[in-house]
Amino acid sequence: MAFLGIHLGEGIPNKLIPICRPWIGKEEIDAIGRVIDSKWISTGSKTAEFEQKFAEYIGVKHAIAVSSCTAALHLSLVAAGIESGDEIINPIHLLLQQKQSAMLMQFRYLWI
Repeated sequence: MAFLGIHLGEGIPNKLIPICRPWIGKEEIDAIGRVIDSKWISTGSKTAEFEQKFAEYIGVKHAIAVSSCTAALHLSLVAAGIESGDEIINPIHLLLQQKQSAMLMQFRYLWI
């Protein structure tokens, strides 16, 4: 059984990624307008640019932009090598996205 422990490994950055109410100014609104005008919202050049700059910011080779927390959790489980049928141990109190990610990969769920 694969195990995802607390220690994430050497070189994993410890930087705060703010997730609070954003302040959106004219520059951001104009940038959003340019993306919409390009007709490429999810796979356009701005997504690739964001992935590259984010990877540089946190000091890794690659970053992947996803559309949801569930998608991000799913990718992190795949990257950790956890496979279908593996046991996942979680507290009974957890985010719905965590359960959805585990169900998507057909894990055996243990509640503690």
